[in-house]
Amino acid sequence: MNYKLYHSIFIVCQISCIAADKESEEEDSAIEEIEENNDVDGDGYEIGEDCNDNNAAIHPAAEEVCDGLDNNCDEQIDEGDLCPCEYYAYDGIGYFFCEQQVVWSEAMATCPTLREGYELLSINDETEDAWIYEQFNIVDGNARWWISLNDIDEEGVFRWGDGQLPKYTNWDAAEPNDSGGEDCAELNRFYNDEWNDIRCDASIYFICEGPR
Repeated sequence: MNYKLYHSIFIVCQISCIAADKESEEEDSAIEEIEENNDVDGDGYEIGEDCNDNNAAIHPAAEEVCDGLDNNCDEQIDEGDLCPCEYYAYDGIGYFFCEQQVVWSEAMATCPTLREGYELLSINDETEDAWIYEQFNIVDGNARWWISLNDIDEEGVFRWGDGQLPKYTNWDAAEPNDSGGEDCAELNRFYNDEWNDIRCDASIYFICEGPR
């Protein structure tokens, strides 16, 4: 064998082995550090006392906030009337289910005051619609709920509160029918998962949505 070639291969092998040993030592050190303090998220609370050791904002001494999570690990969520209305979250979006009977225009005006970026509910697809139905049945399955859909500006052309045409609708049979000048939309009029048009001056509950 060529001596120079053999010597070069030997040196490369030595370098590779040293690098592998160093990487292995670093991994072992990291594992030992985690095993030593059992505090993966570094919030000062070890696994077993921390109810979520993958989120440093959640631990027994954390302040509870209105976000649909158990921030302080007391097995309660959003306790202490932190939320202005019943709060649930879905697919990165927060929802307030407000058990206050108001007319449609008041619901539209109230949602932005509850939390920045919130507005009266717009439903984008069948999956969200089904989830909304499940949640308001938990809160009050006998109540009717405002959504932002309306044809106030142009009769028969329903738009969401932001002016967008709906990509998805779920009207009940023979609805909307504009009976008696019904220009706004509600959920649960017939105690089912379909929508109905109603006079905008009716007083019912409402649902707001916005960033979680």
